[in-house]
Amino acid sequence: MKLRVWNPVQHAKTQQHHIQSRCGHNPSSPPSLRDLNPPNVSLPSTPNCFVYPAIYPPNTLFPDSIEAFEIPHIQVVAMSKPVFWSTPLRYMRWAANERPAIFYSILMGSLGPVALVALPPIRRYFGDVDPAPVPMSYPIPPGPRKIPQGYDDE
Repeated sequence: MKLRVWNPVQHAKTQQHHIQSRCGHNPSSPPSLRDLNPPNVSLPSTPNCFVYPAIYPPNTLFPDSIEAFEIPHIQVVAMSKPVFWSTPLRYMRWAANERPAIFYSILMGSLGPVALVALPPIRRYFGDVDPAPVPMSYPIPPGPRKIPQGYDDE
């Protein structure tokens, strides 16, 4: 038994099928295609037919053309996820489209080490100087300790 597969490329190579259906006042047609004018009004009305391309596989519409769409031994290979180490630019383009949250968080995180090197000279250029460091211990005064006097606590 042959596997019947609808191939859009093969479909385009044969012929493009169109389905013709009545619109006008047909209540079964979609509301967007229906003629909203009553039949006795003399305003211009929509044409009585509408041509649109077939969206169904042709083997369901035209049973005599089934053989044209039988593909017995074709293996369809979907594009797989690119690997970073073999094609890094292609992988980054794929990741930016498929997983943007992960991609842009890694991108922002990788800018951190660059900012540590690049930002201090830019800050100094615009006049932002580093403040004096906070002392880590109490300063020891030079010389002997002065004894307080004149507070009536003797």
